[in-house]
Amino acid sequence: MKKLYFSICALSVMGIMNAQHTITAADLPVIGDTYQYLVVDSVNVQPGGTGTGQTWNFSAYAVGSVMGSMPYTAVPAAFTTDFPNSSVAENDSTNYAFYRLVSGTSWQEDGMELSVSGATVRAIFSDQAVIYNSFPYAFGSSTPTDNITGTITGTTSGTCTGTTSTICDGSGSLVLSSGTFNNVIRVTTIIDLNLNITTPFPITGTYYEHRYQYYSAASKFPLFEIRLTHINTPLGTTDTKTVYANYAVVGVKENHNQISFSLFPNPVKNELNIKMNFQKQNNVSIEVINQLGQVVKSEKMDNINAGTLVKKIDLTGVASGIYFVRLKNGEGSKVQKFIVE
Repeated sequence: MKKLYFSICALSVMGIMNAQHTITAADLPVIGDTYQYLVVDSVNVQPGGTGTGQTWNFSAYAVGSVMGSMPYTAVPAAFTTDFPNSSVAENDSTNYAFYRLVSGTSWQEDGMELSVSGATVRAIFSDQAVIYNSFPYAFGSSTPTDNITGTITGTTSGTCTGTTSTICDGSGSLVLSSGTFNNVIRVTTIIDLNLNITTPFPITGTYYEHRYQYYSAASKFPLFEIRLTHINTPLGTTDTKTVYANYAVVGVKENHNQISFSLFPNPVKNELNIKMNFQKQNNVSIEVINQLGQVVKSEKMDNINAGTLVKKIDLTGVASGIYFVRLKNGEGSKVQKFIVE
């Protein structure tokens, strides 16, 4: 049940960089989106405080090299009968979740398919889980506790009930190993689900999840995410804490001593200059990445001598928006943000 948090994970963050960030209906996931993330050392990570003027500092926590991705697709044919009204499906190769926007104001989950204790559990919600009850969603916005009911099919059958609630409970600055992000909001969601499986054998279980997701205009997906889960079945109890960092803004491994660069002009229209400084000879790759984590430009340079080099990147035809340059060599990577006008 590791991907029960599907919906908000995919919400885009637009807004003006120098104003409090808001989430609108235009920021919801669409077919073709992919969220890529890296797993963070979660042992001592705490979500931090609530309210305005917060500084959430996670720069000390190690970002691993294990990367995951969640693509958003049209509802696969195998699910269209059970989820005929869903507009998008999220999939992590093991589990699915299905979503739709109702009347332009309510973002809801229609159900999911999960692997639970070796069984396939397809939960079809007759009373859908409302994630966002209105837009725009900003600091102070909340979705009161919403009831969930439905049936279970697949290799099992039964019923499911539960609740979900969402609140934007904080705003401020987020400090990661790749830099500081201002005008960040935190969205907190609680999911409490009861499963009552009757076949192939009776079993009841509970799933509780408390997740914290930090958004800014720097990316369509969360910059950082903390997820606490508690699963209880007759087979045992499991408590898990997982932490993710947005791959596009954090990169594989930060090594500021070996990679140093600046971008100009910024904002840019047609041609971006990357001024690089190397302490020793390097083989370097350059990637220009959009807010979806997609590489829109890439180049490789081998045997670059120590010193300063300016590389020009042609951005003709690249759509306006927020992008990132990621430089990588054999020892690490560094990411910087820029804007295409």
